Amino acid sequence: AENIANTFQRYREEKGLQVVRTSGGEPTLVLDHILELYQELAKRGLPILAQFDSNLSTARLIDHFEQQGIYSKDILKEIAEYDPKVLVAFKGTDNKNIMGNIQASLSVEEQVDALKKFVGAGIDIYPYFYGANPETLPDFLNKLENHFENILPKIHFGRLKLYSPAKKRIQIIAKRNGLDPEA
Repeated sequence: AENIANTFQRYREEKGLQVVRTSGGEPTLVLDHILELYQELAKRGLPILAQFDSNLSTARLIDHFEQQGIYSKDILKEIAEYDPKVLVAFKGTDNKNIMGNIQASLSVEEQVDALKKFVGAGIDIYPYFYGANPETLPDFLNKLENHFENILPKIHFGRLKLYSPAKKRIQIIAKRNGLDPEA
């Protein structure tokens, strides 16, 4: 955290950097590090716009880490004190859709539970959908609206960004199914 704060401070002075965004992998696996970074920046008196990303896959893990003492009991509330903006990525609107998008056993309920943790801690969230299933999207949006007041105007829809390993995997699947891999 100290090294990142040093780099941020230098770039802030040299280039006017204002935003600290923790991304890549799943940042909620290192909430203790995110909190330590925010504390270090605050200790230096550096006003920031704090952001981090989440794929909404770690609600149970956060609970487990809090129970084991790896994270402090209310780590999300501690992080919320720094007013971060969390970009949350829904990987689909039904379990089959999620599996098709990311080949992982993440469920709709797990995504909603993770979102409840962020919102319950007082963290601002900005939802993003990747590859939503048009057939299950209306029901999913209704479910979100029932759980989270005024969430629908915040939602952004986009295409799934293909990184090299995912692109290769999709091309292999396309060939296997007799489809044009580039399409």
